[in-house]
Amino acid sequence: MNRKIIYFSLLSLLLLFTVQDACARKKKEKSAKTEIKGYENHLKDCVASDSTGLMIMHRTKDKVLVEFPVRLLEKEMLLASSIINISDNGEGVVGQFTSPEVMFRFVRNGKKLEARMMTNQPLMREETGKEGVASSLLKSASGGVYKSFKIEAFAKDSSSVLVNLAPLFLEHSDYSNPFSSYAPNSMYGMVTRKFRCDTSRSFLKDIHSYPDNISVTCVLGYDVDYTAFGTITMQRNVPVTVTAARMLVLLPETPMDIRYANQKVNTAFLVRKQYVDEMSPLKSTHLVKRWRLELRTKLRLKGEKR
Repeated sequence: MNRKIIYFSLLSLLLLFTVQDACARKKKEKSAKTEIKGYENHLKDCVASDSTGLMIMHRTKDKVLVEFPVRLLEKEMLLASSIINISDNGEGVVGQFTSPEVMFRFVRNGKKLEARMMTNQPLMREETGKEGVASSLLKSASGGVYKSFKIEAFAKDSSSVLVNLAPLFLEHSDYSNPFSSYAPNSMYGMVTRKFRCDTSRSFLKDIHSYPDNISVTCVLGYDVDYTAFGTITMQRNVPVTVTAARMLVLLPETPMDIRYANQKVNTAFLVRKQYVDEMSPLKSTHLVKRWRLELRTKLRLKGEKR
C-alpha cells in the first residue's frame, strides 16, 4: 500500500513539472512573438526607409526610427549640423557647419538608450605601471546623459534595438543650434540674438544612411529677437526658416597619433591635462590639432572627359 502511494506521488510530481515546463515554453514563445509583432507595428506608418549604410533607418510623420546596432554601443560618434537652405543669409550661409561638434557614446541602460555627451576628454597619463589608473581616469570622464531614448522593440536576433532618435535631430539646444555665433546679423558680437524654435513650423524632411554616418534633414522654424549692447531691443519675433542636415558620424576606432606642439612652429593647438602620479599636480600638455583628410571622390582616369 505504501509503495503504491509513493509511486502515485512521484507520478503526480512528474506530471506537474511537465505541465509547468510546457506552460513556461508557451509563455516564452508568446512573449517572443509579441516582441517581434511590436517591432513590426512600430514600422507600419513608415513613409521612407534606408538600409544601405551604418544603421537601418525608418521615417514616419514625426519619428526617426533607427535600428541601432548593439555593436555600436560605447563607440565614439560625432553630432554635427550644416545649413542646406536658409531664409536669411545674415544668420548663416549654405554649406556652413555652425553648431559646435559634440561627441557622444550611446549606452544601453535597461529599456533605455542613453546618449552620453563627452564634453571632457579623459586625462592623459604617463606609464606608471600601476594597475587601475587607466580605468579610473576613463571613469572620471564617462560623459553626462544628454538625452535618453525608450527602446521600442528588440530585433529577433538581438543584434539591434529600435529607438526613435527624432529628438536628437529635431529639438533645439545650444549643441544643435543651426546659426553661427559670428553671423553678420550679430554685428561682430554687438547684437545679441535669441532664438526660439517653433515646433508647429518644424518637421522632418528626409533621412539617409551612409557607410560611416546617418543624416537627417529637418526644416526648422524660428522666431528671433535682436538686442543691441544687451539692453536695446531692435526687433522681436523675426521669422527665420532654416533647412539643416544633422549628421551622426562614427569616429575612427584608431585615433590619430599624438603630435606635441612647439612654440617655434605656428600651429593650432589644444591643451590637455596629464596625470603624472598621486603626489604630483596635473601637468598641462599642448597638442597640435590634426585633421584626418581622406579622398572620398572617385579619381578620374587619364584621358577621361570632365
